[in-house]
Amino acid sequence: MPEIVVVPLMRLSTLTGDGPPRFDAAHADLEGGPRGPTIEQLLDGLATGSEPLPQLHGGMRVDEFEVRHLIARGGLGLVYAARDVRLGRLVALKVIRPDRMRPDRLRRFVDEARITASFNHPNIVVVYGLGAVGGNLYIALEHLDGEPLDARIARGRLGEREALRIGRDIARALDEAHRHGVIHRDVKPSNVIIPTDGRTRVLDFGLAVRVLDTGDGVVAGTPVYLAPELWRGGEASAASDVFSLGLVIAEMLVGAHPYDFCGIGDVPSRARTVAPSLAITGTHASTVELVRSCLAREPDARPSLAAIIAALDAAIDGPGAGPLGPDIDTSPFRALTSFREHDAAHFVGREGEIGAFLETCRTRPVVAIVGPAGAGKSSFVLAGLVPRLAERGETSVIVVRPGASPFEALAAALLNPAASDATPAARPTRKLATRAGVENLATRLSGAVWELNLALHDLAMETGGRVVLVVDQLEEVLTQGVPKEVIAAFVESLAAAAVERDGPVLVILAARDDFIGRVGMSAGMSRVLEHVLVLSPPRPDQLRAILTVPLARKGYAWDDPTVVDDMMAAVQGSSAALPLVQFVCQALWERRDPTRRVLLRSAYDALGGVGGALSNYADEVLGGLGAAQLEACKQVCLRLVSTDDTRLSVPEARLTSGLPPEADAVVRSLVAARLLTVRRDPGDGGALVELSHDSLVDTWGTLRRWRREHDHDLTQLADIEDAAALWERRGRRPEDTWSGDALRDALRGLARSPIQPTPLAREFLAVGDQRARRTRRLRNTFLVTTALVLLGLAVGGVALAARFRAQAERIDLARADIGRFVLQLEPFDWDPVALAPRPIGPGSLPLRVRVHTVIRRGPTTPEDVPGREVDPSLITIEAVDGTPGALRIATRAGPAFLAIEGRGGDCGPSWIQATSLPGYADRDTRVFTVPVPTCQASRAGAIRVDAGPAILAGPGEPAPRLATMVQPERTDVLGAYLIDRTEVPNALAARWFAASALTGVTPTEYPAFAPFEQAGDGDRPVSNLDAHQASALCRYLGRRLPTTEEWEKAARGGVTVDGAPNPHPSRNFPWGTERDSARANLRGEADGFRGVAPVGAFPGGASPYGVLDLVGNVEEWTSTPKDAARLAGLRVIRGGDWDSDPGEDYHLLAYENQRLPRFFSFGLGVRCVQDVP
Repeated sequence: MPEIVVVPLMRLSTLTGDGPPRFDAAHADLEGGPRGPTIEQLLDGLATGSEPLPQLHGGMRVDEFEVRHLIARGGLGLVYAARDVRLGRLVALKVIRPDRMRPDRLRRFVDEARITASFNHPNIVVVYGLGAVGGNLYIALEHLDGEPLDARIARGRLGEREALRIGRDIARALDEAHRHGVIHRDVKPSNVIIPTDGRTRVLDFGLAVRVLDTGDGVVAGTPVYLAPELWRGGEASAASDVFSLGLVIAEMLVGAHPYDFCGIGDVPSRARTVAPSLAITGTHASTVELVRSCLAREPDARPSLAAIIAALDAAIDGPGAGPLGPDIDTSPFRALTSFREHDAAHFVGREGEIGAFLETCRTRPVVAIVGPAGAGKSSFVLAGLVPRLAERGETSVIVVRPGASPFEALAAALLNPAASDATPAARPTRKLATRAGVENLATRLSGAVWELNLALHDLAMETGGRVVLVVDQLEEVLTQGVPKEVIAAFVESLAAAAVERDGPVLVILAARDDFIGRVGMSAGMSRVLEHVLVLSPPRPDQLRAILTVPLARKGYAWDDPTVVDDMMAAVQGSSAALPLVQFVCQALWERRDPTRRVLLRSAYDALGGVGGALSNYADEVLGGLGAAQLEACKQVCLRLVSTDDTRLSVPEARLTSGLPPEADAVVRSLVAARLLTVRRDPGDGGALVELSHDSLVDTWGTLRRWRREHDHDLTQLADIEDAAALWERRGRRPEDTWSGDALRDALRGLARSPIQPTPLAREFLAVGDQRARRTRRLRNTFLVTTALVLLGLAVGGVALAARFRAQAERIDLARADIGRFVLQLEPFDWDPVALAPRPIGPGSLPLRVRVHTVIRRGPTTPEDVPGREVDPSLITIEAVDGTPGALRIATRAGPAFLAIEGRGGDCGPSWIQATSLPGYADRDTRVFTVPVPTCQASRAGAIRVDAGPAILAGPGEPAPRLATMVQPERTDVLGAYLIDRTEVPNALAARWFAASALTGVTPTEYPAFAPFEQAGDGDRPVSNLDAHQASALCRYLGRRLPTTEEWEKAARGGVTVDGAPNPHPSRNFPWGTERDSARANLRGEADGFRGVAPVGAFPGGASPYGVLDLVGNVEEWTSTPKDAARLAGLRVIRGGDWDSDPGEDYHLLAYENQRLPRFFSFGLGVRCVQDVP
């Protein structure tokens, strides 16, 4: 193998600049070194005969590229995948052999590369530069992972609209090239690729053609795609590219080449004399005519590319999309409801995401879309994906929302076309099934994981096409009270519903991003969620298209174009940007000027802009209600929002049950005003009512105020309703109702609350109250009887009296629901280096336990906190003889906090939050083992942060690339505290999980697939905890969650650190102000880790205090900041995780990521702080 000599890459600035092109050595301008050889010198030095092609191998450096592996081998040379080590991007290195190129052709080849590099078009592959390796030229190209068009066609003809979309992309690329004076001359399916991002690219603009033109009289290009004039000796022109484009479009529509060639030798004569066959069936006549005109034998008879693009635009947009369409007076906006399939012409701005997702659908049979509420997931699926999927051939689309009975919803949608949300054109035609049929199918689907798979494939065979099952708002299985076992069976059925790539069944799941982690815990669903489309709120360019394109298609415009800018500014950063602008635009459409065909600035101002439009509109609706109706409206709306701040789907009868008669009229008024929507319950065919959109929960000020005023009542009522539902499922047995303190608290709360419960909840409490009254009567009767017996049997009745007293005591215990259990305390020290516990003797510390009530989270407490200590008369605690560390405790049943004290030193207690202590029925049956961290364990590895001022928030240094999520800079004075040096590792969290029988929090189950294989190792940070669980873990360790201010000061340092000035008190990285992703575990494998790294693995990323891993690895929960009101119940997570893109800056210290407290993910962990004693 010859020695490989690398000549540095020719920069883009050199390729596209004026003057003689040169190959400039890397860093030559910066280092003052010699400039590289010119093109003339390089080409003169290249071998022109038998120089063997060097075999590159993985790891080899070619200029600034690191070779990965071979991608393809062809007649021109080899193509390698490589990584640009400077920019971190993947590239394709095309190493070209010079042995078939004459020097003049090589110069023309370089000239073509320079022209192509000047293109900046989304449908043209990007050329980064040229270089030389050994005796060969190489080209650095954009790396594209996808499928060539010829492979796509080989699987069968394409649907008409899909073929036209691809054809339009090719036409746009050719038009760009022609404007730069470049004729492709080799347009064919194999030079077109459909990448995974869905954006068609055209390859080899003039490159391969020039190289293959040997000067031997052979016509350049691929013979079967050449225009007739080229076979007659004519010159290549824009028209010859148009002819080739026509052949490609025809081949997509037919599934085979239009020419019926018998052999390659027949090509010249047949191309001159035989017209291409256009036996295109199932296609609009206008499409056939367009292709026929492209294939005209004379170049002058062919249309221009501009005319072709215009014709394709009209064909793809569909009838009625233009200004003269038949639906010209119908609104192109959807207010607060989702776009449906028939709205596809008005659904714009998401073309890139749609294309990328469609490509994902080709390789994955079950795919998921996640995003925040208001991002437009339902619209994206129904108006974006479904019509495009239908373009690919016969497709039956079934849309399901799981609701409270997911298997019944599936069964009803499969059996009853009317139960599906799909439009009539997309529904399979089936006979309506009976209620009994729905129940039978639901039972079958829930009984075995593969039943849904079989049902969908049977439907595909029945309809003779593809079946697409869309499960919209998958998070409903978590918000509608579905039992855990049903959720598990449902998501496993969905994961197994389709297994064949590009097969007859496709399953699309759409869910809110803050719930997807909870539905993805099963093994099957975890595999589905390896690749998801994250649908973010529309970008500014997409919003502008949403606000202008649908209007233009209706022949309308804005009388003041600055309204668009005002609306975009008003919704910037809002996850509900799409429904907000849709709502406002719908209101403006209703106030439009049809004469001038404009939407009015004056109407926008009168609405109060975006900020006031929705809230003002909702309040306007309320203004038309009387006092009694307004109270009923409050009761109705509060029933439609869960304690997780999500909208609920409530059966219409239950929604107004127990409310005044005005409630029914209020519901009708709110539905007419589009604040509420009614849809069919797929289970029983009844009506389900819900808020029109999730954004109303956040943006309607009156509803927010109602929820704040009654937050505690709503939380308690939700607990009562859940318990009542469980009571009903268990058969309404009196012994399953509440008793003791729980019952008394509920009855007291209900008596003082203006929020009305459902009749079921009232009955649940009434039965419990009746049981309690009966118990009291029995006790009183027994006591009276006992007294009489004792008086009559004073002599010789001592033993009998004792038995009566014991019986009375048992009745008292049962009435108070006093349970007895054993608490086995096992103290341990902690080794922060070995990350391992060191058990110590249970009798070596004076451990003691106090029992406290629970103060439930409410308006003033963001999470459950310990309340008062339980009355000593209601509790007994005694040591168990012969068992060190064991305590026998008798106390009331129910939720409680256990404070474990006497851990050594001056530490406070370790807190265990028990979901429910055992009751009377469980006396002497339970032993709970609780590992107890000693004071040493609580402080092991902690770092002191001294009291003093710190600069918080603000843009910081360096300034972030984005201005969102940054709060105004301020200086705060914080007290001294201790903070964990690293995140809490799995090995330490395992001690807390060992008490799961009390806490109800089970150990994190990490997926077994990449990149999570080692996420559960003891030295990795614990993750997948929500904010409440993270706080409970810290409290168990004798610590607490840091406030966001404490976390930020630990990362940035105070104004002074250890008495010296902090050189960068507003730094955006713990180590300083330099962007150095090698100091933290962020996205990519350059740091040595595919996923989460061991705690403390990046000492180079230490903060001024020596705290590690504050950036990357896992994000970290913080507690409520001082200005908590601005968060509206959200919590802040900081620091970015192992999958954070360094280019997006979300790991910067300036950023705060706001999440619901119940959010959790495998990239979210915890570190704790404690007060300095």
